[in-house]
Amino acid sequence: MSNVDAPDGKLVETWRTLDNDATLQLDMGKTILPTAAGPSEQPALHTFNRLSDSGPEFRITRTIGEGGMGIVRLAEQGSLHREVAVKTVRDDKRAAQSTSDLLREAWVMGRLEHPNLVPVYSLGADAHGGPMLVMKRIEGVSWEKAMHDQAHLPKRFAGSDRLDAHLNILMQVCNAVHFAHAKRIVHRDLKPENVMLGAFGEVYLLDWGLGVSLVDDGFGRLPLAKDIQQVAGTPCYMAPEMAAARGDLIDERTDVYLLGAILHEILTGHGRHESNNLMATLMLAFQSEPALYDETVEAELGEICNRACAVGPQQRFASAEAFRQAIADYLLHRDSYRLANEADRLSEHMRAAVGAPEQSVVDIHALFAQASFGFEQALRVWSGNRRATTGLQSLFELMANFEIDQSNESAAALLIAQLERVPVELAARYEALRQSMAREGAELDQLKRIRRAVDITLGSRERAIMAFVLGILWMLIPMSHGLLLRSGAITLSWNSYMSQLIGVTVVGVVVIAAAWRRLIQNQASFRIVTSIMVGLVANLAMRVLGLKLDLPIVSVVAMEGVLFATVAALAATFIDRRLIGAVGGFLLGGIGAAYFPSLAFEISGVGNLLSMWFCALVWYSDSRKSSQATQTGDPYSTHVG
Repeated sequence: MSNVDAPDGKLVETWRTLDNDATLQLDMGKTILPTAAGPSEQPALHTFNRLSDSGPEFRITRTIGEGGMGIVRLAEQGSLHREVAVKTVRDDKRAAQSTSDLLREAWVMGRLEHPNLVPVYSLGADAHGGPMLVMKRIEGVSWEKAMHDQAHLPKRFAGSDRLDAHLNILMQVCNAVHFAHAKRIVHRDLKPENVMLGAFGEVYLLDWGLGVSLVDDGFGRLPLAKDIQQVAGTPCYMAPEMAAARGDLIDERTDVYLLGAILHEILTGHGRHESNNLMATLMLAFQSEPALYDETVEAELGEICNRACAVGPQQRFASAEAFRQAIADYLLHRDSYRLANEADRLSEHMRAAVGAPEQSVVDIHALFAQASFGFEQALRVWSGNRRATTGLQSLFELMANFEIDQSNESAAALLIAQLERVPVELAARYEALRQSMAREGAELDQLKRIRRAVDITLGSRERAIMAFVLGILWMLIPMSHGLLLRSGAITLSWNSYMSQLIGVTVVGVVVIAAAWRRLIQNQASFRIVTSIMVGLVANLAMRVLGLKLDLPIVSVVAMEGVLFATVAALAATFIDRRLIGAVGGFLLGGIGAAYFPSLAFEISGVGNLLSMWFCALVWYSDSRKSSQATQTGDPYSTHVG
């Protein structure tokens, strides 16, 4: 204790005297009263003698309470027709000391008007000439009784959590004590026994018999803390300076200690100082070692209690209000703890679900959402909740690892971005996934490029139009040539035949060139158009060779049909297998020309028309399918290859 290293011989002797005094008949929860009058006894008695003739008329009915010095009776105040509580000195305790003590209690209470303090109506003299303190009648139950038997807790408090209920009662006691301290009065005997709980939630702090003032009122009516020379108070709650009878050290922080001792009893169910004899109990109070609490007591609440009950007054809370605020903060934090605990439970369920192969991804995401919401709510209530902070960190790490296992890079990145500290292993796993996804992305891009390159649906509409037009033109040119031959307008010669070739080639080149940009949209389109151009060039080469070799023109016409059939077959093999149908038209033209030489040009033209229109039909069908796929948003329903 501050300024007191060890009890001196005189103090130890005082304790031993108290311990051996059989008249005390004391347990550690009962109040030790001063055994001799203090310096202010005579002024107090002198003042009372002036008041002794002015006592009001009261009709005593029954006893409602009795203490070591006084007795409280129920009485009826005739003038106001109301019931009041009247406190007088016990008949067997009538003496100057007890009279003075009751007077001082009355004057202390008279200076204090607060919702948590019992109102004093008057001070007069009883039938024996002793002091009679008239107070408001209070109905209720002792906090001590309710603390150790929840059945006695008023309904106003019974509906809440036990700890919440008693902490809220304690905070109301703090309000009363803080008010008294504002009047520079110290209670010195704060304990659950001296607190009354009303049926409607009222909390009253009673028994100011040991109350002392920190300042002199100039009339000597109030005992002064500095004059204390005797051990007084309740041993199992007592502050070190009280056990040492050091009046010079007693101040508001003495009551803070007693409030902390009450908190200790709330947490543990027993007094702060527990021993089987008074001497040992007073030594425990004098030493006031910090209490060690088990896991059932929240660390924050244990710290509050030990700080309030610190051996040195300067180490305690500076005021009862500061102590009350610490408890209020804890209650706020407790809500945060509850949310964090529930989130922890959900987090553990999620951890188990992640390890269970039969658990669905949807269930895991639902558990994550609930747990993360719980931790975030806990931090909104109290941002300093370390359990919620670490729980949220652990939860996000767990979910990030799960998303990595699911190869969900974007989700993992979002989770990792919210971590204050990224574990090395998690960072390494994410980086490996990112690189793997980058490689897969590059491969996918390449596959998309390849897919587009071989997608024959691109430009299918333009190719269908081209094939339709070329089919008509490549039919009209040879048929016109044949009609002119039969009409005698021209004769069959290489000149006329080459002229026909020029017409076919020019028409093909012009049509393709006019629609080149729309025709050539990818590699597949390029190959198809190139195949047509290759066929035209090969046709030109065949006619040049026929001319050079002086082959019959009809024979060359027949071979040209086979040539174009071959080009169509190659296109079907390497570009689009559906084009195999075009082979039939060209073969028809070639074979027909061989068997019917007189109709070679007409048959060749019909073969050209059939083959080119077949291609037009195939590509038109692709165009329609592509259009429908675009409307339904399913680009992969189109045909490839």
